[in-house]
Amino acid sequence: MPVPQTPNGGRKNHIKIRQGRIDLSFHQVVGEVIAHVLQDARFFLGSGFKASSTPTVNIEVSSGVHSEAFRALHEAETDILVGWFDGSHGAYVAAFREDVIILGDSRDASTTQGPAVYNPYCIWAVPDYVPEAIVPDVLSLADPEVAKRFAKEHSSGNHVLQGIGAGAGISRFSKEMIEEYGLSQQGWEFRTGTEQDCFENVERRIANEDWFVVPLWLPQYLNLEHNLRALKEPKGLLRPVDDARIVLRKAFLDTLPEAHRLSLLRVLSRVVLGNEAVTIMDKYYHVNKLSYRESARRWIRENRARVDSWFESGHVDVVERASDTGSYTLPGEIASAANGKKYKLAIPRTAPAAVGTYSAFSVSKSGMIHTSFQLPWELDINLPEGSKPTLAVVGSVAKDYTQGTPTISESGALRAVRICALNLLAQLRDAAGGDLNRVQLLRLEGFVATEQADQVNVPRILDAASLLLRHALGPIQGAHARTALFLNYNPLNVPTMLGAVAELRW
Repeated sequence: MPVPQTPNGGRKNHIKIRQGRIDLSFHQVVGEVIAHVLQDARFFLGSGFKASSTPTVNIEVSSGVHSEAFRALHEAETDILVGWFDGSHGAYVAAFREDVIILGDSRDASTTQGPAVYNPYCIWAVPDYVPEAIVPDVLSLADPEVAKRFAKEHSSGNHVLQGIGAGAGISRFSKEMIEEYGLSQQGWEFRTGTEQDCFENVERRIANEDWFVVPLWLPQYLNLEHNLRALKEPKGLLRPVDDARIVLRKAFLDTLPEAHRLSLLRVLSRVVLGNEAVTIMDKYYHVNKLSYRESARRWIRENRARVDSWFESGHVDVVERASDTGSYTLPGEIASAANGKKYKLAIPRTAPAAVGTYSAFSVSKSGMIHTSFQLPWELDINLPEGSKPTLAVVGSVAKDYTQGTPTISESGALRAVRICALNLLAQLRDAAGGDLNRVQLLRLEGFVATEQADQVNVPRILDAASLLLRHALGPIQGAHARTALFLNYNPLNVPTMLGAVAELRW
């Protein structure tokens, strides 16, 4: 009797995925994390499958240099490629861009949205014992007095920058920099090689306390192991910080049942590692001598909560709960009176821009988020497409509101503070790389404009914001301390404004 077949050619309840990787260690360890996610039994549980009937996934892995990895994807020898960077790898995909989906890329926003897996960038680095006062930037390498301090290769007599394969972005950029900065005149030479050539050169040079320059990238273990210092690069030839994303062939996705396809896109769009995690796994491989798989599995064991969150509906749930206006009305309040039956509340797609020479939010190296105060800028869901932002509510709050006066009622203040809270969630979303499931709210600071503080219930107005944020983020992630204050006048004559302190859970 023939074995039932699934649309992608495997056995019933069996999916075969051919995963391609660029053959560099940091790409390989990330590929192992993605393979683990794809084979996790929870992968399909969010699509209505019972645990006993979820498909099994078989991963076939192939890897090669940059050009080979992208060629295999182009010619349908692989279904998924782990590790595409727009700035470094854009040219590799240009010829078949219409044949693939890049998770989280703006051109595929209608299909999938989500933050980058991590954010790589290229550097030229020197050991930390090379004084910054003498060698602050790439320009200084063209100074004959500075250049002669650096070690030379005996055979060529040149200052060699030992790189990796010619197809890597850092290699292409480095060749360009040698020419654009006129460094060859001082004996500087960029040389391609293997990953091992590059890394062994760093270890040997540091052991000898040589002055040298290495073309590198982050995430990469040598930066963590030796505290290398990145040189400033004023011409921007190393390109901006990039987004690492997962690429899937559309033809492969079309072979899957819709439920399988949606599960795959949904879960993979939630995978966020960050540079620190990739660097740690890269170190496990090079320093601890674990295999790629062992390096990834060790990190997974150490970060179980983060990995578990990828299989939850975290960010999507927050967005949906924020729109559930009936669940965060105050005692004694009628939802339609506070919000208006025709007025919609939802986290804006685009967070309000700062209105001065400051940032809408800042994120520290330790993951602390501080937002600027958010005003009741009209939510984009209620604005015609392309229109300029306007303030939804203005005026100070009065106990006895009289129509035609420059004041608003408590119900107007409740609407304003909820809009502020939704704009605040948009800022926190952007600070968390697009994933509100990463956010732990710590403190809410609120100001209400009123000249009748003895009559207007300021804490109750801010309760509306606290309740919305707690409902949207959940009882644990949304729990927060609070400051509730009043002023006679707020900036731009708004009735309410909110700021927050939060932290990234990972």
